[in-house]
Amino acid sequence: MSVANSFMDFHLSFGGTSMWFYVLRGHKVFWLAPPTDKNLLMYEDWVKNKDRQGFFGDLAEGCCRLDIPAGATMLLPAGWIHAAFTAKDSVVFSGSFLHSFAIEKQLKVCYVEETLGTMERFRFPFYTELLWYVLDRFVTCLTGKSYLDLPEEEKRRMRLEKGENIDPNKEFVNPGLTEQAPVVPSEHVHLTQAELHGLKYIIMYLQTRPLEAMDVPVLIPDP
Repeated sequence: MSVANSFMDFHLSFGGTSMWFYVLRGHKVFWLAPPTDKNLLMYEDWVKNKDRQGFFGDLAEGCCRLDIPAGATMLLPAGWIHAAFTAKDSVVFSGSFLHSFAIEKQLKVCYVEETLGTMERFRFPFYTELLWYVLDRFVTCLTGKSYLDLPEEEKRRMRLEKGENIDPNKEFVNPGLTEQAPVVPSEHVHLTQAELHGLKYIIMYLQTRPLEAMDVPVLIPDP
């Protein structure tokens, strides 16, 4: 819920998430700036400048205004810089999500957050750890082999619970559906250009992390 005449200045969704907004009641106005390299660098400088004046939308290239009346839904692409004004008392539902077709933009926002020293509580939780699982999922879909490996104690617990004949790792990934778990593909698997670039960005990002910030999941003991 937001009250009339309230304003949220330009900001990035945490982790570069894509977002959806549904206005149940009221009226919202958004200013949207695309996540070009120029705009992101300009945004960094704008946030760092504590004596800033003026409207960021007048500086950013391609900034536009969008009115969202009651009953309308807006989908905000990954990484877009945005501000919001509440024209009338409003009740709004919204959600954030990451996806494989915008990994590059999502990681660029992550770099911006690090440069600006954004506090952890305002960032996407377990972000670096999540990237390892993304890589493992792509490897699994491309080769049929997953590098997830449960701790031995957990394997014993699952075998006691579900029987000695199960594969605990496959059962963990696909509970009750182990027969549908990924196998070595018989045909070439096609990835989009966005996914290919995204995978490169993930590897580059992880390689630049200091050892204590690698956040390798316990379930991937040998990355």
